[in-house]
Amino acid sequence: TVNGTGASSLLIGGHWTSRIFNISAAATIKDMTLFDGAAPAASGANKGGAIISTAALNLVRVNITRNKADGTGSQSQGGGVYASGTLTVASSTISGNLAKTTGAAATAAGGGIYATAGGTSVTNSTVTGNTVNGPIASGGGLTLNDATVTSSTVSGNTATGTTLSGANIQVTSATKLTGTIVAN
Repeated sequence: TVNGTGASSLLIGGHWTSRIFNISAAATIKDMTLFDGAAPAASGANKGGAIISTAALNLVRVNITRNKADGTGSQSQGGGVYASGTLTVASSTISGNLAKTTGAAATAAGGGIYATAGGTSVTNSTVTGNTVNGPIASGGGLTLNDATVTSSTVSGNTATGTTLSGANIQVTSATKLTGTIVAN
């Protein structure tokens, strides 16, 4: 567990030169702001501007803002967070993140969060002002698989490119929204 002192008092920045956290074992991150992280440039896929996680990850009262997965490869996923393990987000704000690619026939997805594992949960959180940009662009705010979004707001996210889907939310399997606002 990584415990911060509060999202307004502990700010960790990547200076647009590095990702902030690489998670490979179950982890919890609490009470901090992660900003200006950047996924390392890769020829294939750019994933996770602030966080990439291959294990169970819990985010509690975390602000994830102004991070990017930006490149010329075939995919850019998770401008803020890329999770291939189970992801739980509670009382957090995911804002102003970018997943962008300029590769021919490339895909940009999950401007705020890209979560591939089933069982993702987003509760009492705000996902706003995130962007995906690429020839194929989906899930400006969230790209989810078999997830639950509860008592949250997902608004003002954008998808720009030639082939578009899900400016706010893109789902690849059953996803349940309860008490959640989805708006432009």
